[in-house]
Amino acid sequence: MRSLLFLLITIQLLAIAAPSQAGALPQQLSLDEAFKIALRNNPEFQARLALIDVAGGAAISSRSITFPRMRARPSGGIQGPRSEEDARLFGILNADFRLPLFNLAIPPAWEGGDLLVSIATHNYWANVNATLFSIRNLYISTQFIERMQVLLRKNRRIFENVATKLRSETASGVARETEAERASFQAATFSNQLPALEQQRRLNLNRLALLLGVELATNSDWIETVELTSPTLAPPAASLDFPSLLAEARSNRPDLAILYAQANLKQAEAKIAFAAQLPIIDFEVRLQSIPDENSSDTTALELSATGEGGAPTAATLQNNNAVQNEVRFGPTLEWAIFDGFEAYGLYRASKAEQKLALVSAQGLVNEIAIGLKIAQVNLAALNEIIDQLDQALPTANQTSKYARISLLENQLPTSFLEFEYSVDEQQALSLEIKRLEAIHDRALTYSQVDFITGRYLRLNWVEPSIEKRLP
Repeated sequence: MRSLLFLLITIQLLAIAAPSQAGALPQQLSLDEAFKIALRNNPEFQARLALIDVAGGAAISSRSITFPRMRARPSGGIQGPRSEEDARLFGILNADFRLPLFNLAIPPAWEGGDLLVSIATHNYWANVNATLFSIRNLYISTQFIERMQVLLRKNRRIFENVATKLRSETASGVARETEAERASFQAATFSNQLPALEQQRRLNLNRLALLLGVELATNSDWIETVELTSPTLAPPAASLDFPSLLAEARSNRPDLAILYAQANLKQAEAKIAFAAQLPIIDFEVRLQSIPDENSSDTTALELSATGEGGAPTAATLQNNNAVQNEVRFGPTLEWAIFDGFEAYGLYRASKAEQKLALVSAQGLVNEIAIGLKIAQVNLAALNEIIDQLDQALPTANQTSKYARISLLENQLPTSFLEFEYSVDEQQALSLEIKRLEAIHDRALTYSQVDFITGRYLRLNWVEPSIEKRLP
């Protein structure tokens, strides 16, 4: 816990020490650099770090019943006239000291303080895990859109060239106008998809900049010029092992740790409520001091007691000028014998909330298992689709190549061969698009797996160790 808090403080200090980096976005942005910029600048991260400090203050407050308490209540003013006396000044000092000797609420109070900090810390990590997951998804989708734009432009150019050649052959009667219109229609079909893709690309980059915690006013041309350099659409490095992934998720998911910590916190609150029904023993010291006590009534009483010449004795004079102190000390016992079932109600509510947190934790564990199983099935299907497309693409490319050779070897302009070549080329590019879509879906699935298992928190520059996070 100490190393974790040290790391969080270090991240916060780095964010404060580097304000000039908040407004700068690199033109060549890797996924790793995007994660670092977000951790440095995202305001939500900074807010969650501040909430850890809030929890630390609440923890100190919850532990305060452990320590001695000392209070001093000085008071003074003017005492009004009594009978025929004039008004006069007075001063009183009341002080008390209390040291807990026996209170069963002390151990759960300390435990609850630690759990408050733990919950706030895991809230920060849960936000980091979710935000880095969103950044990676936007990064993957933007790269997919850029690859799709390249393929669509290639398709569009092919049919635009075909339409141009067919129109030139229409005058000689070799080609018909309808064939040229068909080619133009195919070119327009691909061209019409480009604006929507470009709009989505720009929207993705705007969302990405928002998650990175930077504003685009000082980076007005960033969307047009940025280059995403990480190969997120590359083949996967390894297959998934379901049992190990499930164990990893149960050990590392911060939102699961929050639920377990909340259950333990409610258990501690139930113990505190139960302790309120038991005796509380303190060692108490009380002091009351009345300085400069000078009462004419006391003087008169002492004078009458002398009986000789009316002169006050030395004891009388000393008593008139003395400070009267009263000190009481010893153990005190407080026992709420009957409180109208207030403590019992709090105890029952806390136990119910503890059960709710545990049920929610079990539900999240089941959700994690289902999510991993679905991801495993999806990845198997996507890998099979990609393998099939990888086998079909060479044949499609070869067919397109033969059509191109046949077109070049024919001496007469033939609209049929021209259009046949474009159709073969289109089929090859269609397979490439399907393959790209499958690779995109596979990359998003791996990103989902990393979110489910909490692997975004295992980046070597994010935190040292998370194996012992769960309370």
